[in-house]
Amino acid sequence: MKRSDLKKYIREEIINTLSEQKPIPGFGIGKDDVELDKLRKGFEKAKSGADLPPEATVQDIAAYYSANPPKMVSEDEDEDDKDAIKGAKKAKGKTKRYDLAVAGFKKIERDMKNLAKDYSKAKGAAKENLLAKLKELTKKKKEAKELVDKYADDVV
Repeated sequence: MKRSDLKKYIREEIINTLSEQKPIPGFGIGKDDVELDKLRKGFEKAKSGADLPPEATVQDIAAYYSANPPKMVSEDEDEDDKDAIKGAKKAKGKTKRYDLAVAGFKKIERDMKNLAKDYSKAKGAAKENLLAKLKELTKKKKEAKELVDKYADDVV
């Protein structure tokens, strides 16, 4: 038998023997498969982040990242964050008026809903009184809505 034929024969025998065997718990089944899958995904992510070809190995990825380390947060970005925080604090006064207007509008709506429930149950003169109150609240609601819209334009 030639040496190459012997290698093929041994390889086929090993494959047949391994394929016939039952899997051993903890090796390639269940929990380990999940962990291997996570590692494969991490490997693929690192490979895609490095713009390497699909056949790249772990050593290729390590070499790429050692030569091109990921960028860290710079001082410029820290200053930008500080500026953003200052801007938000300045805008706080503008949003406070808007928040108060919205709160007033919602209170009027709540009062109108309560009066509407009472109106549906009421009879006679009480119903007329509730109707007058609802008309008055409707006017206030329109004014409050205009105020909310005005402050909304200032905030945005």
